[in-house]
Amino acid sequence: MLVLDENLAIQAERHTFELAFSTLHAGVIEYVPGVSHIVIDPTTRRVSYVDPVGGTQVVPARVVNPIVPHRANGSVAGGWLARAGLNNSADGRWANVDVLSYESTAPGALGIHVIGDAASCDMPKAGHVANQEAKICADAILRLLAGGQPFARPVANSACYSPITATTASWLTAVYQYDATERKMKVASNGGQTLVNGMPAAATESSSIDGDNFENMSIWFRTLMADTSA
Repeated sequence: MLVLDENLAIQAERHTFELAFSTLHAGVIEYVPGVSHIVIDPTTRRVSYVDPVGGTQVVPARVVNPIVPHRANGSVAGGWLARAGLNNSADGRWANVDVLSYESTAPGALGIHVIGDAASCDMPKAGHVANQEAKICADAILRLLAGGQPFARPVANSACYSPITATTASWLTAVYQYDATERKMKVASNGGQTLVNGMPAAATESSSIDGDNFENMSIWFRTLMADTSA
């Protein structure tokens, strides 16, 4: 399996997946970052791309699974989100929101709140994050309905498990807190600092790929689903 990535490196759980690709799945998965100009020819069943050093490569393929740049549902021209004027990010793909309340920042959108993948909020687009956004949003709406203001220092958690084999997994977690200066949610360290030695705080990644993580993954998932549906 050949994985072509226009990113310069793996974007999440880098240590885990670099280890998995080079050991557990060595000879099965080849990961090539930093490529560009990927072209899929369904007639010849070939994929061409420009490699990291500028050379053009062409490979035959039986199955191709392209992942196009993501965007919010309905954000294309004529879509429901676009017709409502809520896809107000610079590229028109997402809904910009005030992360204190998840209220849309689009003109004329007072009282409209957007959570989940559609919201541009500087946090991962993941189910656990949507769960956290929903709680912050609901709390803010209740405060606004009571004549108050949203909580000024919201904190959210992002966690995920990644199965690496049929019996092992890894995990990644990060705590996000509101930065009043930039009006954004930013990763914070254990001490609540968004900068550590002058560098942005980073998510914490599992140090191992093992069966305990795989078992905990199922517990975490069931707990998250129960909380989300409560």
